[in-house]
Amino acid sequence: PDLFIFEYGGNEAGDRTTTPITYGEQALELIARARRSQPELSCLVIGPADRVDAEAKIPAIVAALEDAARKAHCSFWNTYQVMGGKGSLARWREDERAAPDGVHLKPKGYAEVGALLLADLMAGYLP
Repeated sequence: PDLFIFEYGGNEAGDRTTTPITYGEQALELIARARRSQPELSCLVIGPADRVDAEAKIPAIVAALEDAARKAHCSFWNTYQVMGGKGSLARWREDERAAPDGVHLKPKGYAEVGALLLADLMAGYLP
């Protein structure tokens, strides 16, 4: 591979034992493991989207992952911000881009996030 991509979802944000600090520490460990096998590869960390029942916790998790990406010399893509920040999952649910569970997207939403990520990735490669 030419690029490692580490994508973090928000499922664990509902766990009481998972803290933003834990997210960051585990991200650094995972990136270090990948780098041991392929030290020269590029790296991208993708943060989680908003979550209806964890709106207060998601920004801290995003910040911890962004900090871990910076420390590990990886790029960071902020799904939370791209989707619209706090309350975005509820808004996406209203227009059928997010599932009723308040955690996951629907195919329409995943396709939109994927298209936005691809656009940003390609913008970084094009002169």
